[in-house]
Amino acid sequence: NSLHQICHDEAVPQPMVHGAVTFMMGQFAQFLTTLKSIPEGDGTLLDHCSILGTTELSEGNRHSNDEFPVIIAGGGGGRLNTGLHIRRRDQNASLAGLTALRGAGIPANSFGLGPGRVETPIEELIV
Repeated sequence: NSLHQICHDEAVPQPMVHGAVTFMMGQFAQFLTTLKSIPEGDGTLLDHCSILGTTELSEGNRHSNDEFPVIIAGGGGGRLNTGLHIRRRDQNASLAGLTALRGAGIPANSFGLGPGRVETPIEELIV
């Protein structure tokens, strides 16, 4: 079964879901740590990346997107402000996608479809 399906099927408190998400986020942290350890130009490889990470849902059993967890990691080669924690409620998660694209130097005018379409990034993160 996929993690998504386990979110549907596993009874609360969902220990398999919790274990899988904890494992994946640990791997994500290790990936970022590795990128940070690699010199690149005037900084590290992480400084020159724009990476979007998420756990897909905030509460697997409810398939809730409330408090949807999203990480934008890296400095985007100077295009992204780093070290910030921004908490947005009731905002479109596509904002993070557009922000990560712009951080990667991709001059996207919009991101998403239908009600998920956005045209402005998370301004606090854009240099």
